[in-house]
Amino acid sequence: MRIDGDKDSPPVGWTDVYIDPEYEDVAQAAKENPDTLISALIEARYGRCIDEIQQDVRAIAVSAEMARRLRVEAGTAALEIVRRYLDAGGATFEISVTVHPAERFSVSMRLKRSPGENRRGRAIEVIRRTFSNNAEGGRHGQEQGGYASHEL
Repeated sequence: MRIDGDKDSPPVGWTDVYIDPEYEDVAQAAKENPDTLISALIEARYGRCIDEIQQDVRAIAVSAEMARRLRVEAGTAALEIVRRYLDAGGATFEISVTVHPAERFSVSMRLKRSPGENRRGRAIEVIRRTFSNNAEGGRHGQEQGGYASHEL
């Protein structure tokens, strides 16, 4: 499902979303409401809330199949972001895997020591996380937005 409406420009990234089979109807709702997060649709329909998101970011080479979707050469450097959405009981109910060609996307993070921690303190909080869409002149502040296509 394409959500940016601009079929002429190459996508910023490709996201595959995997949800609990119990929420099968959410796929259609996501197509009808492309600006709404899938996790928000699950919460609204089933009351299951995100308590924690585990995120892994790694460098990959784009596969031939993904290269076609992203309109890049196979083997192009990219960032792969895997997010696991967990409920209060620690159960995973949604997983997203997003691939962004390197020249179209960047991640910036600012870390700051929590108040009251000494120099050896372990508490560091994430102050701001900014994603840049490099293909469109470096837009900032797109935590979830800016994805060109999603497949359910």
